[in-house]
Amino acid sequence: MTVEKVLTSAVGVRKIKDQFWGTDDSGSFHFPTDFHARLAEAEDTSFWFGHRNEIIGLMVSRFPPAGPIVDIGGGNGFVARGLKQRGIASIVPASPSLWSSDDEFAKHCRRYTHRSLAELLHKAGFEPVILTYFFSLLVVPVYLLRTIASQLGLRRVTTADDAIAHHAGKSGMSDLASACLSFEVSALKAGMRLPFGTSLVAVARKSLA
Repeated sequence: MTVEKVLTSAVGVRKIKDQFWGTDDSGSFHFPTDFHARLAEAEDTSFWFGHRNEIIGLMVSRFPPAGPIVDIGGGNGFVARGLKQRGIASIVPASPSLWSSDDEFAKHCRRYTHRSLAELLHKAGFEPVILTYFFSLLVVPVYLLRTIASQLGLRRVTTADDAIAHHAGKSGMSDLASACLSFEVSALKAGMRLPFGTSLVAVARKSLA
């Protein structure tokens, strides 16, 4: 199946011009104009973005698709570049209890649980092949530094600089976080599932029924 058939039949968008796709069913949606540029500066040195690409790359390596890979909602193309370097996974924010000002600024609509994402995939006609949490070691830091701080009025993300404050820069703490999170890649390679985390990754295939 060609990329064009995948996008028009499965995703429901139409080709506008070469390598550009869109939908007629659209509306106004505000996203901070400088956020992409500031994210681009942080992505290459952020342990968070690096580890996420490791997880996505692992999923694609373990479950290689028979057809093209379409990066939907690709942001700056950091994930697509990582996939190109490594060789359909879906990544979503997890755990509604971790909702914070950061989610509001990033325009997240919701945080998912294992059950809610599985139900959504089934409803859309997909069968999960693998569905697991990751970023497990970040649950407590995110809850304390983002969720609780937001609830107490101590953290309010209003600028791109605020949003990437926990990502920016290569440092000893960033290297430590990367080293601590590396066990997740080994665990998933061994076929394990992680019971909690700040993100969920799903690999799904079209249901035969």
